[in-house]
Amino acid sequence: LATDGEGRLYVAAGAPRLARFALTPSLRKIDVLELAPGVPLDGPFAVVGNRLRVVAASDRGHEIRSIELSKR
Repeated sequence: LATDGEGRLYVAAGAPRLARFALTPSLRKIDVLELAPGVPLDGPFAVVGNRLRVVAASDRGHEIRSIELSKR
């Protein structure tokens, strides 16, 4: 789960997809964002502006990857 400054809720279930919901005036589904294969959503993530930031394993331990989200 993550939220952004625009009042949207993002929900991931481990697949390369995020469901996006509006929180106000009441909870409603906006859309589902299809992400590129290999985007790891089974760990921590945050939404900052129009970017998805995910923590991913790397050869050196962990890294933060940044992926642009579609604007809606």
